[in-house]
Amino acid sequence: MSSHPSEISQISHSTVCRIATPRIDFELALAVRQLASRQAEKPKYLLEPEITVLLAQGFTDLRKRMFFDLIWNTGARLSEALALIPDDIRTGERWPSRSFVSLMTLKQQGRPGRPPKDTLRDVPLFDEGFTLRLRDHLDTFCKFRTKRIWPVTDDTIRNWLRDAVTRCESEGVRFSIPVTPHTFRHSFAMHLLCCGIEPLTLKKLLGHRDFKSTQIYLDVLALEAEVNGRYAVRFGMDREEAAALLRPGRPPKDTLRDVPLFDEGFTLRLRDHLDTFCKFRTKRIWPVTDDTIRNWLRDAVTRCESEGVRFSIPVTPHTFRHSFAMHLLCCGIEPLTLKKLLGHRDFKSTQIYLDVLALEAEVNGRYAVRFGMDREEAAALLNTKNNHV
Repeated sequence: MSSHPSEISQISHSTVCRIATPRIDFELALAVRQLASRQAEKPKYLLEPEITVLLAQGFTDLRKRMFFDLIWNTGARLSEALALIPDDIRTGERWPSRSFVSLMTLKQQGRPGRPPKDTLRDVPLFDEGFTLRLRDHLDTFCKFRTKRIWPVTDDTIRNWLRDAVTRCESEGVRFSIPVTPHTFRHSFAMHLLCCGIEPLTLKKLLGHRDFKSTQIYLDVLALEAEVNGRYAVRFGMDREEAAALLRPGRPPKDTLRDVPLFDEGFTLRLRDHLDTFCKFRTKRIWPVTDDTIRNWLRDAVTRCESEGVRFSIPVTPHTFRHSFAMHLLCCGIEPLTLKKLLGHRDFKSTQIYLDVLALEAEVNGRYAVRFGMDREEAAALLNTKNNHV
């Protein structure tokens, strides 16, 4: 692989202090992508090392490279990226000044899944290294805050990309899918999913009105089970265990649910409580009414307030249920597992908690995701001198 072009090294930033991107199994990801590429309805996308090589080897002009770096890091549609002005970009140094790009949807209304025309959405900049490069780019090339960063046409952008792909091919790099500006949007979506982003958060970042538009990426991710046998599922159980479950006297289906006690400290306190206060194993632990419970809680809140503690929301017994759900989601529990623990029959009842979790990307940019890797590392993964990618 040749060295970096000098134009790129002028504003490049080295390692970033905080990267939470998981290590992606490139061979598995490549196998999934190859399987998806054979199905016409699946999105065509590139993997992180492929885009790293394309950006590094394909572009010698910083302004051209930065355009494609931006749509790779934000998932912007071509029209959205071309409409950007410097005032649409916030590259805050650190919390609470989060870095984000405000994208305006310029598509016409009427197509299924499209948000209304001129709808704004804020997309966090997950990769700190890119944020620094973008900040330097704006300081270097953008004298006016209200003029377009790239005052060119769609066709010009496509020509830039075609020239970059041609340059890569002249150096022995081949891509197994047609590379278009929209390929970077698909790649952004798949990269975030592989890094564990919540599907509803992805829906919001992509500006989809209908979840069906986001579903196409989840369908690709589901192919991983075909490639690698991701799920180990038991299809048989111990005979005695099965018989015990089927014995008469068991409550009707869906009336009983077992909720694990996740906190060992609480488990010990509960055990001590039962040993101390409960003489009879078949009588209610708290033989009181709903109103009594509410009075207990009201007295507790009043006591806290007398000591200077204020709560920003009304506190009711049901608040603890909501808090349980949000705490588990923040700790990474699977949404379907949460549905079962909460005893919801319909997933729509669980959906309200996922909608809250999706707001986290707006507030703090929860995901620190790398959208660029070391060029030599990318080349080693791709083995570009000998293989097509």
